[in-house]
Amino acid sequence: MTPAKRPGAVRLAAVISGATLLFASGALAQDDEGEPLIPPQPEGADQSADPAEAPAVESDAVPPASSPPASSSEPVYDGAQDPEDDPEPAVAEPPPATEAEPPSDSGGVSIFAFADAYYSFNTSSPVPGPGDHAHFPTHRAYDAYNGFNMSFFGADITYDGGQIGATASFRLGSGYPIFFGDESGSGESNRFYPLTQAYLTWSPTEELTLDFGQFGTIFGAEVAESWQNLNYTRGALYYAMQPFWHTGLRASYQASERVGFNAMVVNGTNQPFVPDNNRPAVAAQVTFTPFDGLDMALGYMHQIDPMNSELYPGGGRAGLDRFFDFVAVLQAGDFTMVGNFDYNIAEPDEGSDADSTSFWGASLAVGYAVTEMFGVALRGEYLKDVDAGVWALTDPDALDEVAEGNSLVTGTVTLELKPVENLVLRWDNRIEKSEQNIFYDRASEATDVWFNSILGVVVKSE
Repeated sequence: MTPAKRPGAVRLAAVISGATLLFASGALAQDDEGEPLIPPQPEGADQSADPAEAPAVESDAVPPASSPPASSSEPVYDGAQDPEDDPEPAVAEPPPATEAEPPSDSGGVSIFAFADAYYSFNTSSPVPGPGDHAHFPTHRAYDAYNGFNMSFFGADITYDGGQIGATASFRLGSGYPIFFGDESGSGESNRFYPLTQAYLTWSPTEELTLDFGQFGTIFGAEVAESWQNLNYTRGALYYAMQPFWHTGLRASYQASERVGFNAMVVNGTNQPFVPDNNRPAVAAQVTFTPFDGLDMALGYMHQIDPMNSELYPGGGRAGLDRFFDFVAVLQAGDFTMVGNFDYNIAEPDEGSDADSTSFWGASLAVGYAVTEMFGVALRGEYLKDVDAGVWALTDPDALDEVAEGNSLVTGTVTLELKPVENLVLRWDNRIEKSEQNIFYDRASEATDVWFNSILGVVVKSE
């Protein structure tokens, strides 16, 4: 299963999709109250009078000393001096320009907080089905429970010290144990609950950034924070076939305006540490922008020493031993399209006679900002579990049902409303069709169809 991620310059879609439903609006030249700007009137003039009705200046009036001479091709003299002796007129010097304050090398500490809650109705049985199957699909992320739920209450604390920095992310709610691959909520799979990120940053140059600690993955098109995606619910591809987070070293290098590189040396996938294993996973990713409005990322992760059963004894995410990921984001005005493709090869344990297994999936989402407050998004997915490599890992009890492999199709429609700043309302409707009976209906009978309607509410500090 798979949690919070960043694309490209660490996660393309987190930035692009978060800005998808925003408009740029023009503004007339006006003051803060919306009135047209009017040039200041001369001192002593009736400010309430209509400038068009102001009395004309008498022709023999002498302009004040501070006023410019009357419009004429010849200068005006008062007769006290001979024009030949008149000195050169003084030229007013402009006031010295105020020097701008140099940018600060340190941005200090900033805090971002949010709450993400929902009400959900789905066709799953409210209790576990036969064989202790979960009452919701195991490839669903943070929103599959019926009724009201607080998915996340979180805070991100960052320190910007110029070349150095630090980040810590905290999450509470029913979603954070799922983020760590522990649906039971016991917290046994990660000793750092509720800390989802904690890393130090060093930027020796403007182009190079190094992160050390626990951080979100660089792969995939969606993230755990719902409002940064086009849809409220995260896709099956996100949770069943991608990593969520890593512990180790991450590097980002921006070679040019259009090409960048990311790399990682980490303790596998979704692991705070790996006992008795000194051969980590390595990953590389290239990001490129062929033209303005199109961003792409192509990446690969390689587990040097799979040892699946020892690395993931609790049934956590395994199977990402050879992982390929491609993301493309197209932005054209109020329209956004996000595509994602993943291919996985899971190696058997060392010394095992078993064959490797493979599984792959694709996702395509489109979003359109109808108005500044209202938007709509569609997403379709196709997942192919060729050798029962996905559902046998995420739900071992389902192995009998998917022994010959499985395929899954999902479709999601999302309506978004932003009535005020910092408030996001989303109504998601999602249907899934599986080749095998991996779902359970409300009578606890196995079925191949599952439906979910959910209203999500997000309040955030910025």
